Order: sequence, then structure tokens, then C-alpha cells
Amino acid sequence: MTSAGNTVFDSLGNLYVAGNFAGAGGKVSPYLAKCMVQEYPVVFHAASGGSIAGAAAQTVTHLCDATPVTAVPDGGWEFVGWNGDYVGFDNPLTITSVTAAMAITANFAAEEDAATLTVTHVGEGQVAPTGSIRVARGVPTVIFATPDAGVQFIRWDVSAMGNVADIRAAQTTVTLSGDAVVTAVFAADGNTALLTVQSGANGAVELMALS
Repeated sequence: MTSAGNTVFDSLGNLYVAGNFAGAGGKVSPYLAKCMVQEYPVVFHAASGGSIAGAAAQTVTHLCDATPVTAVPDGGWEFVGWNGDYVGFDNPLTITSVTAAMAITANFAAEEDAATLTVTHVGEGQVAPTGSIRVARGVPTVIFATPDAGVQFIRWDVSAMGNVADIRAAQTTVTLSGDAVVTAVFAADGNTALLTVQSGANGAVELMALS
């Protein structure tokens, strides 16, 4: 008779089960059984306009890293990000600490259909993506704002060639018709207030920032 106890993976993905075994005469002995090695397929695809340099189809051991791959645009095309089980703009790309099967696609846009998105912030917090990246015009790009401790995310400000889906949401999307700058605005707790504005049936309200 056996009784299962803890199960644990080691750093190589080996699964161990620990428990107790009751043998003849009722003697109980502990055991530790090595059961299996977990491996996962990690597959990289290239959309139209480019290719993958590196191993596009990999088998990766649990909690280990995939080997690096690079998205390579064809002539007249630009790399505009990864999507699928990883979303981002790193190129080359290394997927680390794999714990499940993954399928990831490299996306490309014709040079005339690409624009530069610059993501910045005001106040104490972090944004993603960071800096300037190339994205496809007319295709939503996910943006994130993460305030530091004691700080609130307030809104996104965006220049004329960009459109943010929800300027009050810390995670939202921005769609570009040309080069644009998007800025996350943070403020310390206690430095914000709720302003409610209503207009009558025959009027409108315009808010203006005063310096």
C-alpha cells in the first residue's frame, strides 16, 4: 500500500513523487520516485513578408529556455512584433522558463504601411513596450502602464496620429495612422481628485489645462 505525498519538479523538469510505502508486516518506509521529464513544443511562425532565422520548431524541457530566433523581414518589409503565446518586440527573441506548449508568430508590414510608436511616461511608473518601435498602421498594439508603489495611473496622452482605445485603462491598445507618441501619466496617491462635469441639453463643456 502506498500513500502519495508531495510532487515537485526539479530544475531539469524531472517530476518526483514522495510518499510512504507500507510493506509486509505493516512496516512503513518513505520513498522518492522519479517519474518523467516534461518537454514542450515551442514553434515560431513567420507571417507574410519575412522568415524565421534559427530553430523554428523546438522541443524545450520544463523551465528551460528556448534557443534564440530572429524575425527577418524580406526586402521592402519591416518586422512589427510577435503575437500568439508571446506578445512583444524583442528581436532576436529568447523564450525563457518554458512551462507549456507555445506557438508564436512574427509579423511584418510593408515599409509604407509601418509607423513609429514611441511610448513614454510622466511620473513614477513603468510602461511597455518601451522606447520607439515600428508597428503596422491601422493594427492595434497593446500598451501597458504599471504605477510604482504609492502612485496611481491617471491616463494615456497621445499625439495626433494615434488613437488609444481607452485612455483611462492601464492596459489598452493604440492604433496608429502615422508616427505617434503615447505617454502614460502617473500621479502620487493623494494628488488626484475626481471631477464630475455635466452639461445642459443645449450646451457643451470643454475642459482646458491651465499652466
